[in-house]
Amino acid sequence: MRLELRDAARDVYDALDPDDRDELWWATVDGIDAWPEHDGHRVCWDLERLVPAFAARLHAELRRTWRPDPRYQISPIQPQRTWDPCWQVHHNGHLIATAYTRHEARVATWRHQRTGRT
Repeated sequence: MRLELRDAARDVYDALDPDDRDELWWATVDGIDAWPEHDGHRVCWDLERLVPAFAARLHAELRRTWRPDPRYQISPIQPQRTWDPCWQVHHNGHLIATAYTRHEARVATWRHQRTGRT
């Protein structure tokens, strides 16, 4: 379930492991008491309440767990065309990711710190 998250929250969502996503989802459901309704055939979620709360929790998770690390450098680059990435992420001098926004670059750093992959 990827929901209709905006780009910044979707970046964090994509960077998390599925188990961590589920844990945050259920913490959000429990936190705002927005349990689904069951009619025996389908489950109905109040997504208008849940999606903004879930996005806020995703952003909070990034803020809570991201730590600056001198081994990582996020630097701006001059794009060749307007649709090219504008940021590069280096780890110990090696390029590990390019990003369109500084937020995406930070998420790439966070993902690499957590998993060792981009």
